[in-house]
Amino acid sequence: MKAFKFTLEAVRTLRARQEKIALEQYGKSVQTRDQAIAFLWKTREELEKIFEQRRQQAGGAVAGSLAQLEKWSKEVAAREKECLQNVQLANMRVETTWQELIAARKDREIVEKYLDRQRESYERSLDREEQKALDELAGRPGAANALTPAFAWN
Repeated sequence: MKAFKFTLEAVRTLRARQEKIALEQYGKSVQTRDQAIAFLWKTREELEKIFEQRRQQAGGAVAGSLAQLEKWSKEVAAREKECLQNVQLANMRVETTWQELIAARKDREIVEKYLDRQRESYERSLDREEQKALDELAGRPGAANALTPAFAWN
């Protein structure tokens, strides 16, 4: 009998490649989200420093200095708001790429299950052919002598 050949090998390769690409995109989106979160935390730390400077200068500071702190505070607060939006967008992108990864993995698994079923079918047909050959061998005249050892006299 001829060797096993999977009829959908090209599809299997394509699905595996799609899953790998989806996994890479998911990894990149997670890294992007982590970077966005890190930048948000840096911005919040900067905002905390500004508030600490305000508290220290609350007793007797020059009006120009307070105005500069206020302006800086507004700029950092606007940056914090932008960072929050970036984190939310990054979270949505992570969720989207996660769903794409799950879909790609399911598509690959479907082809893998079909491969398994096709291989099992092939092995069953091999077993049938082998059994058929053994039955033919056993049905030949003189087959009983060929299958029994010479020393089995009783």
